[in-house]
Amino acid sequence: MILFKIISPPIKGIFDSGETTEYFGKCVFALAADPKATEYNGKILTTADVGQKYNLFDEGKTQPKETAPRFREFINCLNKIRNPADYRENAKI
Repeated sequence: MILFKIISPPIKGIFDSGETTEYFGKCVFALAADPKATEYNGKILTTADVGQKYNLFDEGKTQPKETAPRFREFINCLNKIRNPADYRENAKI
């Protein structure tokens, strides 16, 4: 793959253990089929969280690892800032 010719071997390992596009598709399908999915409007979701919520598995019956705590905190912060109900308060930030 061209991408692997331009990135260093340690970074290549990150992609080797990543989820498949089929897993991502399962996550999108599960959200689209959920009548309560509108509660996620405007929010950043990870495939790890969606997969756990809907009990989805990738090839080899695996699920992605949980999001690292520092990234989880960052995502939660962004979701709070992006909350449409608080847009006026957040505009002051």
